[in-house]
Amino acid sequence: MIKRILICILFFVCCPTVFAGSFFNVAATGPSAQISMTLCLNGKGPLSCQTYTASAANLNITTTIPNHTYPSAGIKINTPGYMPKGCSMNGNGYCLFSVSNTTVATIPATPTTCQGTADLIVFSPAVTKVNNPTGNTSNPSQQFTINMTMCNSQGQPIIPSKNNPIHVNVYGAPNGVISPASTTASTGLVTFTYNGQSFPNNILINAWINDSTNNGVALGQTQVLQQNPLSCSYAPVSYNVPLAQALPNALQIKADIGYSASSPTSTLAVYTIDTGSLGILVPANELPQNANVIGPGPVGVTYYDSSGNTFSGNYYLAPVRIQTTTGTVMTQPVMVLAINKSYCSGPTTLSCYTNGAPPPTLHYMGVGFNRPGASPTNPQDLFSSPTANAFLHVTDASNGTDVTPGYYLTPNDTSAPAGLTLGISSVANYSLINLTPAPAVPGDFLTESGCFNFTGSGTPQFCGTVLLDVGIDYMIMQLPKAQWVAGTHEFNSAQQIEVVKAGTPMSIFFGSPTTMQYSFTAIQQFVENCAGDSGTNNVAPCYAQLIDSTATGQIFVNTGRRPLYQYDYLYQGQCGQVGFYKF
Repeated sequence: MIKRILICILFFVCCPTVFAGSFFNVAATGPSAQISMTLCLNGKGPLSCQTYTASAANLNITTTIPNHTYPSAGIKINTPGYMPKGCSMNGNGYCLFSVSNTTVATIPATPTTCQGTADLIVFSPAVTKVNNPTGNTSNPSQQFTINMTMCNSQGQPIIPSKNNPIHVNVYGAPNGVISPASTTASTGLVTFTYNGQSFPNNILINAWINDSTNNGVALGQTQVLQQNPLSCSYAPVSYNVPLAQALPNALQIKADIGYSASSPTSTLAVYTIDTGSLGILVPANELPQNANVIGPGPVGVTYYDSSGNTFSGNYYLAPVRIQTTTGTVMTQPVMVLAINKSYCSGPTTLSCYTNGAPPPTLHYMGVGFNRPGASPTNPQDLFSSPTANAFLHVTDASNGTDVTPGYYLTPNDTSAPAGLTLGISSVANYSLINLTPAPAVPGDFLTESGCFNFTGSGTPQFCGTVLLDVGIDYMIMQLPKAQWVAGTHEFNSAQQIEVVKAGTPMSIFFGSPTTMQYSFTAIQQFVENCAGDSGTNNVAPCYAQLIDSTATGQIFVNTGRRPLYQYDYLYQGQCGQVGFYKF
């Protein structure tokens, strides 16, 4: 020991702190830090595990067992605000690495960041995939761990404690499949047991913790997904929802936020539904103060690029109650934005700058998929995942497991039981498009392929992606200017936009190869909720705007809602399908 001290003094270095245990030696060097960790000889099990502490951030690990290499040793850092690097993260929360008594594994404990968003809980892994069965036989029980970094209003980690634990709740799982279903924790780690049984729908996990810096909360949502995707299936339960407003106007339903199924229905308000956006906006003064409503959480901003209307407020976790033809139906708690401010942003040619910013009284329910959410220009938009789509999280006495996530839109079909139905029970008679999973957002799907032309018949002319957006009554086409067809467009000086000339024949194609197509003759009616055309041309948008996309090369068409005059539409959000039925 004297010799070791002399060597350290002679070389002017700080001697590492050393913890010697039964299975591992941990030498910690580098920046000072108080690190608690669990080390396992087999991190996949996990098996042969012990808890260690260190007083510096760079962990140099060896085993005490001679002449044996452990190729899948595991480390889990128990101290909130740190993540291991230089190892391979496993689904159970352990980071795997190879180590022996002669081969040192260097694992830096790296401080996690709050990713620039205050009062946001960051999950690692971002989503969890469990080894679900594909047949009738259950798989072995397995555990998984989620690591959470809790960020306060100043963007710094919140350290949970017994006096201020983190609250974690599981929604949408069959009884007993995920346990615990509700828990609190005084660390940033929560370990769950999955019993190996099949589960039909993606499972939602909500988390929150009090934030003393602003008397609010930090909150977040993650998902448990199927590692082995199942074939599309359709559960029997669905809920018919009457429309409070129908075509040619925006589609509206009655709903409220934060109430229970047994609450009086006098608080139900009219909400516009929109397949071209994601997430719920509710006036802040309409949120009740009860145990169902968790918040205020992060500051949030939602921007609608079709108008420039922009709304800000705070995010909350709260259930949604929706009026049906026979009563009401509840959703699991989802993230909602309670708004108290509105303004214009984006290009000054947008209607917000002409009409002025609307008051922050919007009741809006975005139920689309592959919506962008946060961006470099708007990092405070947290609506970017299926967790924000209330229509995919309907619940009941069976935790929603008897409802296939999705919806039908049938506002002009007189044979349909209602203008909206929640839960996909059948796809009979629908022409289906199978969607591609979104690589960047697990559980979501990419916008379907599609094309358009300016001939009104024949084959597609310009191909990219296509969106049926019931939030608008006009059409938006993005096409590089070099490809614009002479004689089909003109500049409208009153609207300050380029539009397709009235009388131009057009066709829209969904899917590749084409699954559904429709044709119309372009019109120009520059009034909100225009009457449109009649007869077979009732699918024509109020007008068709042409946007130069030379900078991106993107080809895209947003059809607006008028195809619903002749077609029913469905979205199945579990396996990823859209469908059309011409009635």
